[in-house]
Amino acid sequence: MRTVGEVDAFVAVAHAGQVDKAGVPYVEHVRAVAAGVAPFGPELRMAALLHDVIEDTGWTAGQLRALGVPDRVVGVVEAVTNQPGVPYAEKIRRITSSREATLVKIADFTDCP
Repeated sequence: MRTVGEVDAFVAVAHAGQVDKAGVPYVEHVRAVAAGVAPFGPELRMAALLHDVIEDTGWTAGQLRALGVPDRVVGVVEAVTNQPGVPYAEKIRRITSSREATLVKIADFTDCP
């Protein structure tokens, strides 16, 4: 998966059947987050599309890399992924240590209903 289109198709399948609190297909949320970071380039759009895939599906970072998702993209996804038992302050430090992760998280918060 080296293009935004390929990643978009992948997340449509990965999030199939998931809906948000309003009953809207969840893939629309990740697409909105990707639109929010579009001016920053295709790798950030990919990270935004994938930002919830590790947390909300059975996919792992290793599997994403094996599919050809660039390391830099997977690193951003890992930075914004909630990890059980990790204190909120640590999560914020992890996100804010990366410009790209910060941008994805801001776009994520902006799309919250």
